[in-house]
Amino acid sequence: MLHHFIRPQFLKALLETRAFHLIRQDKQSDPDDGKLPAACFADPHIGPLENGLGLKRDFLANQAHALAHLHRRTFIMSWTSEASDHMRQNYGESGSRCELQTSELGLKSMLGYEWLRDQWGGVNEFPPRPEKVGEIHGALAHAQLTEPVYTPGTAAIPVIPTYGATAHKHDRYSVESEIRIEAVVSPESLQLGGHDTLIRWPIKTFDGLRIGIGAKVESQIGSEITALAAKLGISVHA
Repeated sequence: MLHHFIRPQFLKALLETRAFHLIRQDKQSDPDDGKLPAACFADPHIGPLENGLGLKRDFLANQAHALAHLHRRTFIMSWTSEASDHMRQNYGESGSRCELQTSELGLKSMLGYEWLRDQWGGVNEFPPRPEKVGEIHGALAHAQLTEPVYTPGTAAIPVIPTYGATAHKHDRYSVESEIRIEAVVSPESLQLGGHDTLIRWPIKTFDGLRIGIGAKVESQIGSEITALAAKLGISVHA
């Protein structure tokens, strides 16, 4: 089960707009979220995969720079797979926030992942199709679920493949067991301004989603959330 702790007013907006609200990565409370270790540029990681592909140090350093440029165009929403009492007290603000719960498969369905059967009877998973970004003129967003690579930040991490490298975090956060929605805005030439800090990703289905209302959430907004959830067929519990 995955969990996301959310302020009541933001949950109400999520239900009203039927969309996830993703915050730009460089505007997160952790200023180093998604930043590659400095060693990726000065002394890139070269392991069996890199050697097997014949990738040279300069190429890998250039790839690290390319990933670094994604930082301002990446928007995220963090979930945890370990909702301990510690997490609920801190991120749930001891009952002042609400909680979203779903499975990883449920979250993928909400995002719009597709599963297609091939000619041999196997099932292939495809990430959501790109969506226009209403908040940024001329922008498209490409979304997927990613899991951070937790390290002390001193040694280089692989930048090939890119999966996980854009979600690098210091290992002091590893207790959070994070899974995040990550949406990258394109085209690369797009210049984001200081006010372009949020984008909305439409929720395709609410099947499998549960809402928990924190004990300290004001009754009025709690009732509003419950009513909105009922219209969408979402289970609500205290």
